[in-house]
Order: sequence, then C-alpha cells, then structure tokens
Amino acid sequence: MALIWTLVLAFTYFNVTGASFKENVAVYDALLWKGIKDGLKIALMVFGAFVILNLLRDTGASLGNLICPNNTVAACATVDQIGNENKVTKRTLPAFAIILGVYMVLTMLYTCVLFPHFGME
Repeated sequence: MALIWTLVLAFTYFNVTGASFKENVAVYDALLWKGIKDGLKIALMVFGAFVILNLLRDTGASLGNLICPNNTVAACATVDQIGNENKVTKRTLPAFAIILGVYMVLTMLYTCVLFPHFGME
C-alpha cells in the first residue's frame, strides 16, 4: 500500500507544482525507495506473524492431542491397558504442563526477536 501511495503522489502532486523534471526525480526517487522499504517491512512483518501463528497452531494441536481423553483411551486400548486411563492421564499432565511452559517462553522469545519494536512507534 505504501508503494502504491508513493506512486500516486509522484504522478499527481509533483506534476501540479510546476517543478522541473530534475526536482521531481530527486524527490520521487527518495519517496519511491522509502515506499519500497516500508512496503517490504510490512510484508516481512505479516509473513513473520503468519509463520508464528502457524507454529502456535501446530504446537497447540500437539498439546491438545497429548491430553485428549479420546487419544488416551485409544492408546490404552492399543497397549492392553484398559481401565488404566486415569493413571495414564495423571502421568501425562506434568509433561503437558512442562511442554506448555516451554512453548510459552519460546513464543515470547520468538516474538521479541522478530518484532523488537512492534507497537513502540
């Protein structure tokens, strides 16, 4: 969007002012590169957010599968531990809590590294 706005300004405003071609090119060149830089910055931020959200979705799905009652019952039936679902669930909850804590810390670190100044402007 920044690049489009830069081009609109370059082809309308600078032709109305009566400035020479040389002056137009000098101002237009600086604005064009600023627009490209801002546009790339926004595109990279959106891509980074997309990657982080996909990682969060996948890690959330894996954690949900870890404590899902249906998966616990199916796993117990597979290894002939029918009736021991309560014990299995109690053994998986501490692992769930530890992995959840690790994911939360990693998510905050990734966010702070990728977007150190986001929202600070």
